[in-house]
Amino acid sequence: MTEADEIFLKVREILYASQGIHFEKLTWTTDLSLDLRIAGDDADLLFLEFDKAFNVDWSGLNLGVHFGGETITLPLPWALDWQLYKHQPLRVCDLVNAIQAGKWPGTPMVRKCLAARLFLYALSTLQWLFIISILLLSVLSLLRR
Repeated sequence: MTEADEIFLKVREILYASQGIHFEKLTWTTDLSLDLRIAGDDADLLFLEFDKAFNVDWSGLNLGVHFGGETITLPLPWALDWQLYKHQPLRVCDLVNAIQAGKWPGTPMVRKCLAARLFLYALSTLQWLFIISILLLSVLSLLRR
């Protein structure tokens, strides 16, 4: 058994112990966020467990890019900002490689374009104005009857 295989087995044990994820769900290419639905505080706690088990410098790891938050994104006008976030997968093999190297290779920062954010906020405002005007027209038509 190679060193990578031993690390994989240990990672699998940690995922089972901390998240209750069954062994058969885990492969080398399993994405911790998309496939296992790990997000927000669960990711923080998971990496605390990895930190206890392995001597790895995680300082280059940006959990927000890989896991996001524990919120539910609703398709409401004020929640249009979700389109600007781009998920970057974090697979089991990425963990194993970082553990072998003793350091996370780094996560490129995902920047949001200011113009796109302003456009979405303006669009959100216009949508709300439209919704309010429809409601007001409905109320006025009911009052006229």
